[in-house]
Amino acid sequence: MLDIYKNIVLNLLKQHIMDTTIIRKELVDYITLANEEKIIAIYDLILGGSINNAKWFDDKGLIKELEKRSANLTSGIDPGLTVEESKQRIESLLK
Repeated sequence: MLDIYKNIVLNLLKQHIMDTTIIRKELVDYITLANEEKIIAIYDLILGGSINNAKWFDDKGLIKELEKRSANLTSGIDPGLTVEESKQRIESLLK
């Protein structure tokens, strides 16, 4: 009886390894032929968006907002905060 269970477990393990091997090969084939957009999408999916986060400088809306804020600080429209004022605000928020 033990041999039957042993064979069942071994067959299941072989099937799992075989499935994983096939999946791995298919993924390698797919990635090899995929265009740049798909490669980035796969990478983002697996590693949590680390490529797209690195391309913040491609975001035209963000760049426009940063340029506006910079101009407001330079012109004096926005007086900004000193480092000390920033620290005080942060500390008061953490209390």
